[in-house]
Amino acid sequence: MNIQDRPRYYAEMRRVLKPGGRLAIQDVAQGPGGPVVFPVMWADRPEISFLRTPEETRAMLEAAGFSVAQWIDNSEAALIEAQADEPRCAPRPDRRCWASM
Repeated sequence: MNIQDRPRYYAEMRRVLKPGGRLAIQDVAQGPGGPVVFPVMWADRPEISFLRTPEETRAMLEAAGFSVAQWIDNSEAALIEAQADEPRCAPRPDRRCWASM
């Protein structure tokens, strides 16, 4: 999300991982919903946000030498959770709420 040079980031993960080791990551990906509306949890402006699509992320991981054993898309659960948070955030406009659609 806020790492500009993802290929280098993943390559360094691969370099320091022990042979036979496993990497588990969780990431937010750019979906088909259009441009990001700032601020969001990881960035308050576009210049420091580096979202990638799931396809781009997977390609960069594989280019770094990883093989993807399991890929779980939790988009639906995240949307449900964000929608559930909306009423809790509505009465407090002074508080940043990260549940934006």
